[in-house]
Amino acid sequence: MFLFHEIPVEEVEPLAAQLAGVPELSKAYLVKKAVELFPEDPAYRLICVPYYVWYKFTDKQLPQRLAKNVVSSVAGLPNKTLVIAAAGSYKFVEAKAKKVNGALIYSRR
Repeated sequence: MFLFHEIPVEEVEPLAAQLAGVPELSKAYLVKKAVELFPEDPAYRLICVPYYVWYKFTDKQLPQRLAKNVVSSVAGLPNKTLVIAAAGSYKFVEAKAKKVNGALIYSRR
């Protein structure tokens, strides 16, 4: 289960600005993972939705490349943040993140 990240806006805005520089990214959601053990030490998930162009063939390597690009180019991610590309067998993760108010931190449009 995902919860609102509770990270101050002053820390989220620079992340969103850096995410805007990732060309393969359509949307990004930042959520906190609900955990039972060590709830005082939060774990975060950055769910990245790939940007597909309708007039090109689908690149099956795009989700993996997107996650690597985000990890390497975005500085200041909270500790214990797992970057997930919401595509293929992980597409369902986007639907879960959408349900959390305030989770959307970047949208291409």
